[in-house]
Amino acid sequence: MDDCFISCAVPEILESIVHWFAEEFEDLNVTRGSVHQFTGMTLDYTQQNKLIVSMKNQIDNLLTKTGTTGTAVNPAEADLFTIDDTSPSLDRKRKDEFHSIIASISYIAKRIKPECLVVTSMLASRVHCATEQDWNKLDRLLAYINNTRETPLCLEMNEAYPVQISASIDSSHATHGDYRGHTGVYITLGKGCIQAISVKQTINTKSSAESELVAVSDGATPVINVQNIIISQGLACEPALIDQDNQSTLAMLEKGQATGPTSRHINIRYFWLTDRIATGEVQVRYVNTEEMTADALTKPLQGHQFYKHRATLLNSSA
Repeated sequence: MDDCFISCAVPEILESIVHWFAEEFEDLNVTRGSVHQFTGMTLDYTQQNKLIVSMKNQIDNLLTKTGTTGTAVNPAEADLFTIDDTSPSLDRKRKDEFHSIIASISYIAKRIKPECLVVTSMLASRVHCATEQDWNKLDRLLAYINNTRETPLCLEMNEAYPVQISASIDSSHATHGDYRGHTGVYITLGKGCIQAISVKQTINTKSSAESELVAVSDGATPVINVQNIIISQGLACEPALIDQDNQSTLAMLEKGQATGPTSRHINIRYFWLTDRIATGEVQVRYVNTEEMTADALTKPLQGHQFYKHRATLLNSSA
């Protein structure tokens, strides 16, 4: 047993659980109140209907360890996925250091800096073949973290009941060096990101519509998992709402089959979401690409689009 976080609307139930733990385990440390330290995060409930999540100590330690002093306005330049085959390889010591730093950033990004996930995911795929070019991209990411070290994640839940889960699922087609796509998933219960995913797709696809289908099929699983957790707490839940910006993908999901000769080879497993739509567990709607928050989890956005989607991910104007 390590860290454990318990919450309940009935204080007596909380105290009974704490009492049970105290009888079962020695050296039990219990904290109560509106501010908690949990797995490296500071959870601040002092503002009404908000949860502020920060990781000041972890970020400070990372930047001190790496000697980072510069700043950057975003985590990566537009050429993030471009690989320079002529760039010199790092020696074994620097590759190990590269790997260690990426692991530390990943721990932070998955918790409070989702806008860094696409860069972290790409660089993580390079740890065994890292080059000077990769190291420069890592320096850029560290400079961005330094520039936003005081920016927390702010979570707010919709006041409407039943609970409404919203998600944005997007992909970028053939963006990696081996021409595989990249999936981005953003899940929220109101404002701020409760879960973000940014991963390289595991198969090659022949079109952007097919890449989007793979993304929405894989990305819907964690959305439904969140829905099941909420229902298991005894709360009523509306059908999960998933945003998608590809009309061809929406047509395939509606029909439960490929709609053209370039997509007929797609395995039936990517149409399982059609059944979830039919049963009312999930609703998928079209959203213009400009409004797709998950776009920030599939590619290195620049300028206005990056700031716009970061504000949604973090529920912050910073």
